[in-house]
Amino acid sequence: MRKNLLVYTISTLLLALILFFYITINKRLNGHFEKDEHYHSTLTHFQNLSRQVNNAAVLNPELEQVLGSLRIGSLFAADKKMISTELEQLKKTAIDSLNVKTIAALEPLLLSEIDWLLENNVPDIIIRHPSDEHIASFQEINTMIDSGIARTNFLIDDNNNFLNDEVKKLRVVIICFLVVAGILLIYTFSKILLTRK
Repeated sequence: MRKNLLVYTISTLLLALILFFYITINKRLNGHFEKDEHYHSTLTHFQNLSRQVNNAAVLNPELEQVLGSLRIGSLFAADKKMISTELEQLKKTAIDSLNVKTIAALEPLLLSEIDWLLENNVPDIIIRHPSDEHIASFQEINTMIDSGIARTNFLIDDNNNFLNDEVKKLRVVIICFLVVAGILLIYTFSKILLTRK
């Protein structure tokens, strides 16, 4: 009788320990799934901002008139409100300290250059006056956005590696649980069969 009690006690403790590990790993996974959502959202906002800033650089009043007369609509959709909204969304979703610093440095520069980007023929200015200070600011804006995209891609990859490692640990915990439960089940049935004989 004592032997049975000892086996059941040890098995129960093992199952409780395995359950504890399962809950711990599951909580860590959930936290990293939330981070993954933030990182992907941040990446999307950086990419949208990049596209809109580049569209603003291509778009100019003359091109808008031509596109309007051709009834093509806005091939290069960008305006101050769209860019400002995207920047605000980016600020809300960024949780990484380096990205937050990049956005803090990007915001005043971008807001000071939006009107110039939208009102001028930037490709023509690049060809005629490549050393213009606005062009230098435009390059700096693109560099900051690109560094934000690169940093966010790194964070996504790092988080994915962590998630893969945690899933492997979770599989081991589940297998251990199944083995201990299986052994306990076999032991219990063998005891029942032996007591019937």
